Amino acid sequence: RNAVSRTSFTHSPRRRANKTNDMPDRNRVSETGEDTLETDIAILESSYSSLTNTNLGLLILAGVIALAIGIVSVLATRKGEELIRAKDGQLSRETVQAKANIATAQAEAAKANLKTAELERQNLELREKVASRRITEVQHQILIDELSKHRTTFNIEVKGDPESGIFAADILKTFADAGWTVDKKEFPLGIIWIGLVLFQTKDPAFQVVSNALKRASIPFTIGDQSRDKITIMIGGKPPIF
Repeated sequence: RNAVSRTSFTHSPRRRANKTNDMPDRNRVSETGEDTLETDIAILESSYSSLTNTNLGLLILAGVIALAIGIVSVLATRKGEELIRAKDGQLSRETVQAKANIATAQAEAAKANLKTAELERQNLELREKVASRRITEVQHQILIDELSKHRTTFNIEVKGDPESGIFAADILKTFADAGWTVDKKEFPLGIIWIGLVLFQTKDPAFQVVSNALKRASIPFTIGDQSRDKITIMIGGKPPIF
């Protein structure tokens, strides 16, 4: 029994020793875990710091980009405004020049129109001078209105050229339409006279014929010679120049 007891007592310290030896291992495990946690924390802090630095860099980059965009936008706006002002100025100058050109063209057109009107007037006068003398419808009616107020007889003398003969025919028809009657019709020879001539006379019909010719705008002259009766002389066509 004693032997067994000793043996039992002998084994007991070993077990205690083993228990004692187990404590450092647990401590080592605890220390290792703390080291690992600290390492993880350090890694996280490093990652956070790196991430923070990255985000800060991105924010700075974004700010720089935004600033650059703003500057470019401002410069573009100013450039656009300058271009608009320049374009407006050029347009204004072109408008002023265009108005000046239009005014010049209008002035030249007005001068051309005046010149054209003057040429047309001169051409009309030339045609009238060149054309044979005739009594127009308007003149015919005016003469009838005036002559019919005092119907009487008259004498007529005609130069022997065709143009004078045609004009004399118009005069005779008009006086006949007004109720006047030809007393004498002569074609004197060796006498030269120009235009329509009324001889001087005391015949009251002289004033009637004179007023009628004036109202009808038919030019005439008063001859130097006198006659007993109102006498109309149809001479040659007046010269053009």
